[in-house]
Amino acid sequence: MGETFLTCWTPLRPDAWVGSPARTLPFPLEEEGCRLYKFARQGLWHSLKALGLREGDAVLTPAYHHGSEVGVLHKAGIRCAYYEATESLAPDPDELESLLEPETRALYLIHNLGFPQDAPRWRSWCDERGLLLIEDVAMSWLAGLDGTPLGSWGDVAIFSPWKTYGLPDVGAAIARVPLPELDPTREVAASLIVRGHGKWVAEHLAWVADLATRDQPVSGFSAEIEFDTFDPEAAPSRLSIFMLRRLARGDAAAARRDNYSRLLEGLGDWAAPGFDHVTPEACPFVFPIETEHKDGLLRALAARQVRALNLWSIPHPTYPVGRFPAAARRRATTVGLPVHQELHPEDVDRMIEIVLSYGTGEEPTATRAREPRVPDTIELKEGDEAPDFELPDQDGRPVRLSDFAGRSVVLYFYPQADTPGCTAQACALRDRSPELSAAATTVLGVSPDRPDELKRFADKYGLPFPLLADERHEVAELYGVWVRRSRFTRRSGTQRTTYLIGPDRRIDRILRNVDPRAHDSLVLVEMAGR
Repeated sequence: MGETFLTCWTPLRPDAWVGSPARTLPFPLEEEGCRLYKFARQGLWHSLKALGLREGDAVLTPAYHHGSEVGVLHKAGIRCAYYEATESLAPDPDELESLLEPETRALYLIHNLGFPQDAPRWRSWCDERGLLLIEDVAMSWLAGLDGTPLGSWGDVAIFSPWKTYGLPDVGAAIARVPLPELDPTREVAASLIVRGHGKWVAEHLAWVADLATRDQPVSGFSAEIEFDTFDPEAAPSRLSIFMLRRLARGDAAAARRDNYSRLLEGLGDWAAPGFDHVTPEACPFVFPIETEHKDGLLRALAARQVRALNLWSIPHPTYPVGRFPAAARRRATTVGLPVHQELHPEDVDRMIEIVLSYGTGEEPTATRAREPRVPDTIELKEGDEAPDFELPDQDGRPVRLSDFAGRSVVLYFYPQADTPGCTAQACALRDRSPELSAAATTVLGVSPDRPDELKRFADKYGLPFPLLADERHEVAELYGVWVRRSRFTRRSGTQRTTYLIGPDRRIDRILRNVDPRAHDSLVLVEMAGR
């Protein structure tokens, strides 16, 4: 029997079209200075301009962020002075002090994943230093602190009501200075409404979910969409505002807290640092869990019709990843589970079952998108001596592991050259070559491709490190990463695995099933921690 389809994005309820509107709308929608935009990023753009921030100004910005806000700041010509923050993602005052300079104009404070920061404290901190406070409430609309809605302390605050109710659009901004008002548009993409209602149906009827997702790949990450500021003058649709007034009748925040609490009961040990509790006024966006096998867990969840959120694995291209190891590790290890108000208790229980089963190494029970198990023949473990081998590189020259004695080696096995995941993984390592070289580290990529195929791959993307042809998969078997055809896997192949090998040829770290887009960050973080 099939299973219903779950996603982190709230489905659009059918009753959004009927009934009387809510008597009052949540903060800040009925405040005199509130302005509605298509998305929150448009509101941020106009707020920056209204507050007088100019090209060359600096804003203290969290190193752990989505990237859309950085895209807006970058487009406005504003320089981001990044701060690592504490384990709970709260700003560290000492770190902030060290970053202050004459050009610093504002502190960017993100209320992460529906949980409040200590905004009153940072309001006072900014006032003492003559700085503006930007409150980002895009993930935390409907949340509060000590009876006051989030967004009440900033010189500007931005919100994303569409995320809470599954609307096609609607972002909001409120500032201490007047913001431009855009007339709502009659235009709205019908496909977004159909998709929103389709999610609701698929969340209730398993056979619909099965038809809708059959042979459909999991959507990939689009930097163009995620980081682009879109048209700054894009207005919200009248239809979304109409539906918002009807959907706001219920207590979405309370339902989200209940789902979060239920996940905490089953997965408390998996909760990401700083999110192992739920506050009384939170409005959780997702339930963040931490795993070193992020890509594998995402696949295991997808096999059971759960589309979890691959939290922020790819930062904005202007962001200096290597300077912030804690943020890099979060990007490489954090998965967000759905908690929205349309979930049922059995949906939450299913997610708990999947995560716990994955943690014990059990196979997913669905037949699609299975994550191959680590073969039982693996004997290598951290601390062992890495076996020597010889393979031809993309130019046909023999390469041995022992050739790199006295240097650290990143030995990474990948399934196939010039495929999307493997390309993203290789290009990310290419871009980090200066940092790896400075750490006296050599990168070796191993796949079952022929040398000529690897040559085309390396030339196409300008890869500066050796790609080794393991056509008979002897080295993959030697390192225990060759997965054979079985009732769980349709074909044999190399499992995506990385061995971090020290100058003494001892295996320092083994990274399995890593998200290829976050692989480079995790490698650098692990190397820094050795």
